[in-house]
Amino acid sequence: MCLPSTRSWSARRPAALSAIDNARYERVAVRSAEIIASVPDLSATHPLPEAPWHEPGATRSVRRVLLHVIVETAQHAGHADILRETLDGQKSS
Repeated sequence: MCLPSTRSWSARRPAALSAIDNARYERVAVRSAEIIASVPDLSATHPLPEAPWHEPGATRSVRRVLLHVIVETAQHAGHADILRETLDGQKSS
């Protein structure tokens, strides 16, 4: 069995890939901020598409969608941190 390196993931990751990812993240963040700023009312709602998991006629507010995005991002960041700790053995501080 091969044990993972003790170097951090970012140290093993090619710099060019990090630069591309960071640039894309920045573009998405700027565009997201523009879209959010253009919404006049966070209570505005939008009907959900018909799907077995949605009640007929269900809607979601912009506020609820934003909260969902924040929660999902935090949850996935936590999963990524767990994977990184498993690979490199380093604990977050």
